[in-house]
Amino acid sequence: MVVVERLAAIGNLFGSSPEKRDALARLLTIADLPGSGWRKMSEKTWRTGSKGEHTEWADRAREAGSLTAFRSMQNRGVRQWVWSQLTPLVSVQDAHAEFDRIKERGVRNAGVVRVREEKDVAVDLFSGATRIWAHEQTTTGLAGTGSNKLLAVVVATSVIVVCSSGSPVITWSTMAGLAVKLGQRVPVDFGKK
Repeated sequence: MVVVERLAAIGNLFGSSPEKRDALARLLTIADLPGSGWRKMSEKTWRTGSKGEHTEWADRAREAGSLTAFRSMQNRGVRQWVWSQLTPLVSVQDAHAEFDRIKERGVRNAGVVRVREEKDVAVDLFSGATRIWAHEQTTTGLAGTGSNKLLAVVVATSVIVVCSSGSPVITWSTMAGLAVKLGQRVPVDFGKK
């Protein structure tokens, strides 16, 4: 019986199949991206609050059954990458706390590149967004100069993140358009009983 209970607990960390499908269906898809040549690299879900630091907002999200979803895509023809993430939280205040954590942590570049310059970029709020942060890194690597862009947005009680990298560089207006699409898929009733 202990083995069955442990397997069930492990399964609950990642969500049930219908929950996972619903969470992943909200993310950006290949059809949302500019141009052609895109393919899905990876996607995953996890119980919000089950990774990283334990905070009150993370505990509330975990207890409410929130599922964070992530998907990455690559355009092999022109060496571009995009990933999106959606994290539903219990309240607007909790979404702002997660947003602040993202800003504090910044953009981590795990690639074999050197960051040459970093800066915040002004991007206008769109309908439904209450906070937005845009950050850009100019990089140099084996393939030459590139760019990493991160756009984090609070929409209702969720935090959405869209990140792009590679060359040619995806414009900020395209990034904002992708964030709008993702923002339209936010579960507006999450956490409401």
